[in-house]
Amino acid sequence: MLISFRTGNYRSFKDDQELSFVASPIKNNDSYVLKCPGFKNGILPIAAVYGANASGKSNLIAALKYMIKAIMESYSDWKEGSPLPVHPYLGGGSSKKPSYFEIEFIFKNVRYQYGFVITKIKFIEEWLYSYPNTKKKVLFERNVGKKSTFKFGRDLKGPNNTIGKITGSGSLFLSTASQNNHELLLSISNWFMSNFNFASEEDRELRIRTTSMNIQENGEDIPVSELLKAADFGISGIRVEKRENKISQEQYANISNALRSFGVDNDDKFKFPENGIDFPEYKVLFEHSTGNKSRNFILEISEESNGTREYFSLIGSIASTLSTGSLLIIDEIERSLHPHIANNLVRLFTSKKINTNSAQLMFTTHSANILGAGNLRRDEIWFTEKDQKGASHLYPLTDFKPRDTENLERGYLQGRFGAIPFLGEFEKLNQLEIFDGPKKKKRKPKKKKVAAA
Repeated sequence: MLISFRTGNYRSFKDDQELSFVASPIKNNDSYVLKCPGFKNGILPIAAVYGANASGKSNLIAALKYMIKAIMESYSDWKEGSPLPVHPYLGGGSSKKPSYFEIEFIFKNVRYQYGFVITKIKFIEEWLYSYPNTKKKVLFERNVGKKSTFKFGRDLKGPNNTIGKITGSGSLFLSTASQNNHELLLSISNWFMSNFNFASEEDRELRIRTTSMNIQENGEDIPVSELLKAADFGISGIRVEKRENKISQEQYANISNALRSFGVDNDDKFKFPENGIDFPEYKVLFEHSTGNKSRNFILEISEESNGTREYFSLIGSIASTLSTGSLLIIDEIERSLHPHIANNLVRLFTSKKINTNSAQLMFTTHSANILGAGNLRRDEIWFTEKDQKGASHLYPLTDFKPRDTENLERGYLQGRFGAIPFLGEFEKLNQLEIFDGPKKKKRKPKKKKVAAA
């Protein structure tokens, strides 16, 4: 369960920003708040982030994804001595300053706090604390000067000093320890790997493949089928056909990221087999109802609308998240979907009957309709906005202390909470005749010839 995430000096975020799932003491929609020891008001299942285009919404997701990437890959994939792949804020000399990442989470009913500070040259700080019985315990702290210095707490059992010696300045200690079978730190690293499900436009085809594979191998997935029928696409059934397929080395290079998710690691140690790699294809077929079963027809997913494909790619991730109690992060939840469908996807996470495993949902959106649907608490709504220097700021709706009866959709569209685009330049364009095509030159009237007397 995610409690909070903080980042600073990363992409468009110059100063430290925090996204929190900690519930405030408000009374509306408090029945679905997740109970959590040590948090009187509980933990929220949803965080909705609004903002204008290019205001920083996607960069917030990118920061969280980067933190997980560093944990997963810094020891094995980031070469010592090479520039580290971090993207600090570019303005005002910040490009040479360190970037900051920190996360608080619940793992096996214990609260943890983990973070690190990084430059393009090295990691300069790293820490992991636990809070059993709400009291802080240091598991490890790391500071990097000319060489790394570590402080290990008594509760961190294992070959800590040995792992510390092989942790380079371009690697996280958590990454090094997990890949050298440190029992506790490996389990925490695995939590990071399995607890975050990202859904963006770029990975839609991979999500379709994953959902299709799960349905084909595990039989018809009832939650996926029910979610398809509920959305009123006219789909009455689904079938997935598997076809054995081998890919070439060139194809392997093109889809290496997808192969990673299925356990094939594309690194220098991997030797491509001469006879290729088994990589089956999954053909998704949708049955459409006509009211007469004998006249129902079948369409492949490639023949379906963009909205149907987007919805199918999402509901597999949603079903998986709800069953495992993990966190789903969706960039632009309303993309290609009707507002009513997006609203009902959000409601799945606020239903005590459906969300039985304390799953969480974080999403970015432009849809003010979700604000007006009444599904969200006021402390679940966040905004991003850029200042005059181009730096993004993240802030909650609760900063404005809106009334319980206030129309949040209207207030947002009217600019009461900020985070909307300034369109004054369009007003200027409306005063200019720039779309009327080239103007024709007015011809001077010909002088009439006067007849001679």
